Amino acid sequence: MVAAPKSASAHGAKAQKFTIDFSKPANDKIFDGAAFEKFLHDRIKVDGRTGQLGEKIKIAREGETKIVITANIAFSKRYLKMLTKKYLKKNSLREWLRVVATNKNTYTLNRRALSVCSQRPDLLCNKVLGLHASKAKSSKSCM
Repeated sequence: MVAAPKSASAHGAKAQKFTIDFSKPANDKIFDGAAFEKFLHDRIKVDGRTGQLGEKIKIAREGETKIVITANIAFSKRYLKMLTKKYLKKNSLREWLRVVATNKNTYTLNRRALSVCSQRPDLLCNKVLGLHASKAKSSKSCM
């Protein structure tokens, strides 16, 4: 007779802790951390269902510029990146911000340097990038 396989929690699986740092766009006042936290809570799937995190996944704000996701189940960092990009697209910020992995368990939202600023200094990108019209004309780098 074969013994039933034990679950991951029975083996003492460690909780995974992921951090999303949005300090740069939050300081520019173009990113709403509370809305992003609610978006994650509503969209993260556990056992095929959204919005039912229970004790398996915990989402908490760390200060005003970071969100910490603690998962007690198998959870992909890539899934967090996909959800973050989905939130940026939904709020028309995907063109201005990008999601960058800064270490093994952390993503950071950074501003993009766009070459379109040199052609149209009146665009929103100058507000997002914090550039003045004179600096925008000399900006030619694009990421």
